[in-house]
Amino acid sequence: MQGDGSRSKRNLLLLEQELKANPTDYYYLYQMGLAQKSLNPELSKKYLLLALEHGQTQGLPNEIGSQIHLRLAQMYLEQFNHHQTLHHAKRSIHFNPNNIIARVCLVTAQISIQDFLQAIPHLQYLIQHGKESLSNHSDFELMMMLCQQQIVQQNT
Repeated sequence: MQGDGSRSKRNLLLLEQELKANPTDYYYLYQMGLAQKSLNPELSKKYLLLALEHGQTQGLPNEIGSQIHLRLAQMYLEQFNHHQTLHHAKRSIHFNPNNIIARVCLVTAQISIQDFLQAIPHLQYLIQHGKESLSNHSDFELMMMLCQQQIVQQNT
């Protein structure tokens, strides 16, 4: 049985070979972005952004577009880059309105920049539709109360 480390190295080498042969193929760029996410986040972002760029002319499927934007939103959120988090989370939701994790990224960034009013519709969505997939579902109800309290304070 092959170890995960050697499998990862082999897969990375195969992706590099494919990208040499097909440097603008959005799918290989996407896969390389995923492969690099934990190894080199900045390089991962570069590949994911290239996948989006080239995917525009190659018929990028909505599901992959949503996943690329989701991965970018997560990486930017980890770096506290709320502007880019908001951009990519919204784009992910545009491709897939039911993307729960993209909405979590969006709400987190909105609350971080104190944009409570914009967070509320997404919190409502998460409270209504996230019961099955979110282990911390009750946290979103608390966030909703926090946002509502903050909006009242801002208006008084």
